[in-house]
Amino acid sequence: MYEQIRRAVGRTFGFTGWKYRNEFEVKHELFHQLAQETHDGIALSDVVPGTPTCRLHAEAKALNGNAAKADLLICNPRARREFNYEVSDLIELKHVLTTDTIRQEIDKLLAYGCEFTGLYLVAPHASKSMIVPETFGGTPIHVLHPANLLPIPHTQVCEDHKLSLDEAWAILQNVLDSTLNLYGRARQQHHSFFWCNYEHETWRGHSFPSEGDFNAQLYHGLRLRLPASVDIRSEVHPENSNLRRIDFVISDRDRCWAIPVEVKMNWDQFKPAFRNGQIKTPEATVIVRRLADIGVSYPSWRAVLVVIQGQWQLPRDIRARALPLLEACPFPLELVVYDELESRIVRRTVGTS
Repeated sequence: MYEQIRRAVGRTFGFTGWKYRNEFEVKHELFHQLAQETHDGIALSDVVPGTPTCRLHAEAKALNGNAAKADLLICNPRARREFNYEVSDLIELKHVLTTDTIRQEIDKLLAYGCEFTGLYLVAPHASKSMIVPETFGGTPIHVLHPANLLPIPHTQVCEDHKLSLDEAWAILQNVLDSTLNLYGRARQQHHSFFWCNYEHETWRGHSFPSEGDFNAQLYHGLRLRLPASVDIRSEVHPENSNLRRIDFVISDRDRCWAIPVEVKMNWDQFKPAFRNGQIKTPEATVIVRRLADIGVSYPSWRAVLVVIQGQWQLPRDIRARALPLLEACPFPLELVVYDELESRIVRRTVGTS
């Protein structure tokens, strides 16, 4: 896997479609580049025959029972653990590699208490004075950054041409369908397509897909389908606002239109939150404000809210509280969910024109 990872990191550093603004954008592009590499003739993002999943995952626990998550990991889907799959390689992203940040990752490696085929530390910047051990506890450590790895010029996957908002919207809906169906076709509790970071909650009876893993696959699908005239930005902060970030903003390079996209694992993520004994602004209301704050800065825009698990919720009906807030939003909002009871994707438009 060493050569595949080096090539993918080189292409990530060589990408010129847009300048990375945060670690999430580097992570998603690296996932996309790795997804096109193969092992035994199978792309790392494709389902391994005879198993529920692929080798490449994002924001995933390397070991059950250990809270630490890897930015990216490579697993062997044919080697099932009690929960998820056996991990071979870990990939951690940093903004700057220093002796301290490397020590932090080695401490995580120590806490795992086992060997991996490789630990890859990736960053666009690196300190000249950093100290890197070749191995630790039997795990080889590889440090990759532009100073020691020649960036590989980016090759556009699809033909470049201008898209209208309607055309980009149609592509997004198709990619959302494909990504949601990855969850729908393999959502067993212990061994599903998307990595599950909630292995202790076995009483719930099904898997909880990692949002980060879902978002990485969604980005990969969009990169394969959208031309270079369209930007796909990750974790976008609304301008002139202290609100939290939106998962994705898909926009025309000339800023003629935009599609902000927010993803939630399930309706429980809309549960009431408190600060200093006072209830905070409901999550549904915050999402609507964030989408609007981004959308209004473009001449034309549409917004999407994805709830991966459309039916799952705790006995308290949080969905019944959140939906009226979404329906009252001052713009049309496309709500896309996977209905586990009917095994199908459900769309509805909420909000007002």
